[in-house]
Amino acid sequence: MAGITMSKPHSGNPYYFVPSITEPPQGLRFEAQPIVSLRAGDVVGYELLYRGEQPSEWSLVDAALVRYLQAARSHPLLFVNLSNGGLLKASVDELVLASERNGVIFELSESVAEYALRADIAEKVNTLIGRGVKVAIDDFGAGRDSLERLYELGPTTAVKIDRLFLQTCARRADAARTLQHLVQQWREAGVLSIAEGVENTDLYEFARIVGCDMVQGWHVDALVSQRQRG
Repeated sequence: MAGITMSKPHSGNPYYFVPSITEPPQGLRFEAQPIVSLRAGDVVGYELLYRGEQPSEWSLVDAALVRYLQAARSHPLLFVNLSNGGLLKASVDELVLASERNGVIFELSESVAEYALRADIAEKVNTLIGRGVKVAIDDFGAGRDSLERLYELGPTTAVKIDRLFLQTCARRADAARTLQHLVQQWREAGVLSIAEGVENTDLYEFARIVGCDMVQGWHVDALVSQRQRG
């Protein structure tokens, strides 16, 4: 059951089933949400979004997924969320192996509740980056330490812009100018920008105007599904 299946959820996106460690034997279910290049219009990768029951601990889901990704598989580029607890519990060697075998980009959550863990997380992430692991900052703009966290880490691969922050910037010209400046600054540093939660044509166009490299969200799901149907 490991690997991608031909079944599709309501969005039209494919599912992955990952063998679990302590959960039911049918495996943990993830939806693969497409991430699309705004310049070329092509799908460049997928974010794995957990679609199963609420786990007793998120780190158990993380551990199952990291274990699954340590074996080489014929997957497209995958963006994989790790909870702060999951990141700290996984060994550096396990994460490096998953990255090397499958070209994974690990997304770091931005949790205000776990702000006290920031120094430990930064130390581990910088070790991973030094070992060649690709890292993305998730939900940029959602937490109190977005810029602080970004600049205390080594060179990240991408910054993913939070849905609500994107919507705020789309409503306010001053915020839009700030976001456009940040996106340009990231591009000059070789960091990709990905707009999350793009739910309609207006947000898709706004992301393009401010210079984002990639987009994902319900509207993007629909565009990809429509294109696949021909």
